[in-house]
Amino acid sequence: MAIKNKLLDVLITARGGSKRLPGKNIKNLCGKPLIAWTIEAAKQSSWIKNIYVSTDCQEIAEVSKKYGAIVPRLRSKSLSEDNTTSFDTAIDYLEYFDDQISGGE
Repeated sequence: MAIKNKLLDVLITARGGSKRLPGKNIKNLCGKPLIAWTIEAAKQSSWIKNIYVSTDCQEIAEVSKKYGAIVPRLRSKSLSEDNTTSFDTAIDYLEYFDDQISGGE
């Protein structure tokens, strides 16, 4: 399926509570935080309009903004547990933006 003249929004999910490598999204990897690599890769695409980051961590949010991502809010802790899926997070973001557009009605 071809997408003509359409730019896409991207959602990067990055929770702060990694069990195996705490703080992994903001750990330095070759001179910059891990999440910066993801944001910068998305910025290289000519198909992407906006890059959003969904996180429960203020520090990840700040780093993400520094590298050009949009972080409209911190997500709830219930969407940042070990068993939470990226799908659950994406649905939450869609509902959040739908509420913003419709005025929360």
